[in-house]
Amino acid sequence: MNLPVHPYYKKGVPQKFIEKYEGLMKQKGLKVVTFENVILSDSCFIPNGDHLSQIGATLVTAELNKKDF
Repeated sequence: MNLPVHPYYKKGVPQKFIEKYEGLMKQKGLKVVTFENVILSDSCFIPNGDHLSQIGATLVTAELNKKDF
């Protein structure tokens, strides 16, 4: 599951880590659950940008419940 992070935080993730993650997912044949269509405001993240606030977690949980696995 690839949970949302704040765009500012996401810009700081080194490309080599992104490539490693994507490579492992492909190599292992794993399906990645994403939340790309969920629009989250700054209030949906705690200040570190890497974790959802209660508001964000509630919104993402609602989207997760809609997904068909």
